[in-house]
Amino acid sequence: MLAGVAVGRVSETGEACVVPTVVAICGQHLRANGQQTQGIFRVNGSMKRVQKLQDEFNTAPEYGRHVGWDGYTLHDAATLLRRYLNSLPEPVISTDFYDDFRNLLIENIPHNDKLHLYASLISQLPAESRHTLLYVLELLALFAKPDNAKLTLMTSSNLAAVLQPCLLVHPGHVADPQEYVRSKAVIEFLIVNAGKIHSPEYEPPAARDSGGSGTAGLITFDTNDAQGAEVERRNVADSVSFQGQPPHNPQSYMAENDGAGTQSA
Repeated sequence: MLAGVAVGRVSETGEACVVPTVVAICGQHLRANGQQTQGIFRVNGSMKRVQKLQDEFNTAPEYGRHVGWDGYTLHDAATLLRRYLNSLPEPVISTDFYDDFRNLLIENIPHNDKLHLYASLISQLPAESRHTLLYVLELLALFAKPDNAKLTLMTSSNLAAVLQPCLLVHPGHVADPQEYVRSKAVIEFLIVNAGKIHSPEYEPPAARDSGGSGTAGLITFDTNDAQGAEVERRNVADSVSFQGQPPHNPQSYMAENDGAGTQSA
């Protein structure tokens, strides 16, 4: 049994939204401080600092719950979040749902029906995967807002390009550019429509800035967010440890660990 952090409630169902500790803590830090950081999620942090952060999140008993961010950059936090998602033995959207998520995007049906069907698919994911996906989509939708994207240069398309290998990938398609484009389009659609993905029976509250507390969106955040949230003991696979089974996307994971791409100071 590994620790997960309760960050709030799933807006539609009211269930507690429990996500892996590293996702919650890094996500809270990025939401609070990184919305206008150029190249966020694309620019790599310092591999030395990211490894130090990773070690802290792997260390009992706190597992990074009270990490201090002094001496670390926002790119370090974003890189750690991406590294963690890539290190999971199974993608956030498991391979059992891989074809369903991709095929739905190209179905010739009304837009609202497509949103409702995506909500249905998401509801069928295991709780730990469902909560993590909703949390990450809510986070990316915040960063994709026009006022943020014009400063960060990270549009919904750019964010999808970087995060798709963490969220929707098949081992047999990792090196296939055409399959990458298809999966990226799905993640972009989910980011763009994050606030509208719900069942037809649900009437969402009036939308407010998802960066604040108690907000309406995929998740209604606790006032104190992750840093002060209650920690529950839940069976969340690899929720605090980067160790264990091989990563689902070793090519992407190893490229990142080798410092490929732009790196911040």
